[in-house]
Amino acid sequence: MDKVLYEMERLKKLYRGEEIQCLKMGRIILKNARQFTEATTASILNQKKTKGKSIKVNFNLPNAHLLREPKKNWFEIASETQEAPGFYDLLVDSTLDATGVIPGLLGNKHLYIDIPGEFYMEEQPSVENVNYALFMVNNTSHAIFYEEVESLIVSLSLSTLGRASHDGNKILVCTNPTDNYLLVPTELINGGKEALIEVWNTVYRKRR
Repeated sequence: MDKVLYEMERLKKLYRGEEIQCLKMGRIILKNARQFTEATTASILNQKKTKGKSIKVNFNLPNAHLLREPKKNWFEIASETQEAPGFYDLLVDSTLDATGVIPGLLGNKHLYIDIPGEFYMEEQPSVENVNYALFMVNNTSHAIFYEEVESLIVSLSLSTLGRASHDGNKILVCTNPTDNYLLVPTELINGGKEALIEVWNTVYRKRR
């Protein structure tokens, strides 16, 4: 697989406006944590009334990027998944205008299971532990984004959503006004982890 390891100056250009920390083992962290809230049947639009927990999540990404010209960051690379067969079926009956998806592990470096604090992107989800998918959504209005997330939740069967909640897996919606991100447990994806892997591999195995 053609990949390239970027130095800090190049990374700053790729991730415009982001504070970046380089880690050992070829990883980077975007230091500006995103604020997420548990998306429940309670209104997301009125944050004061929603019953979901508020959680800050850092993104932990590989430093070695898939070779793309012009050079792209991981979010831009992931946008290529929207061209994959089956991409729009991952969130069945959804009105979300999703522009891409990234597989990963949502957890916490202190291992507090009920307090996720890091989304660890996995390049090869077929051989790694993956429990969430980060969906990027294209919307000019964050209010419309919230409405579409609520519509997605309604479209899920109560039994499926209840089972995920019982296991501690929640749909998480980003409340940062400039970031339309949605974290969805793989078990709530149509086709599960296998469908996510199939879509992701269309990007990961593609040569540019």
